[in-house]
Amino acid sequence: MKYFNFVSLLFHPLLLPFIATLIFFRLEPNAISTELQLKIIGLVGSITLVFPIIMLYVLKKSGMIQSYEVKNIKERRTPFVYMIALFLLLSYTFHKIQVLYVLSSLFLGCSLALIVALALFSIGIKTSVHMIGAVSIVSFFLIYSVVYETNNIHAIAISIFITGIIGQSRLHLKAHTFLEIVVGVGVGLGMQLLAYSYTIVS
Repeated sequence: MKYFNFVSLLFHPLLLPFIATLIFFRLEPNAISTELQLKIIGLVGSITLVFPIIMLYVLKKSGMIQSYEVKNIKERRTPFVYMIALFLLLSYTFHKIQVLYVLSSLFLGCSLALIVALALFSIGIKTSVHMIGAVSIVSFFLIYSVVYETNNIHAIAISIFITGIIGQSRLHLKAHTFLEIVVGVGVGLGMQLLAYSYTIVS
């Protein structure tokens, strides 16, 4: 049980976009200056890590959520709306810099996926945000490979393997049903492809 809890925490949906940003600059170390890289990493870290922690603390203190895990569907609405807005802001910001189009696509896809997840929540359909995040990373490597015409088969294979472990963990913890896992995969992949077609292809 502790192992599956650790996996769910280690690959938390909010951590994954930050990890993808670090990987991007690892793959493209000379894309932009080191100073700008650090600023972008700091910005993404603040929005995906620091702000959510502060937001959850405030919501918990104000009684708007019962626990930091935010298991209740109704309680997820406020955090989701904030994260959607912030991901859209990141996507818009990165879209201004051509070498960051892949990151722009990633964050747009994340925001679209959260919008779909929120819409599903509103009609009583639960989906796995963990799987949305995990599949978004798989999509990130696929899109990166297409855009830069590189072979990242090992990164893609590893990310798919990790996605499987995350799905297994969520099922073992009874956090989701198999159908909710599948819906999360579909939403994550579909919205990333939609973001790619809008941000890069168009």
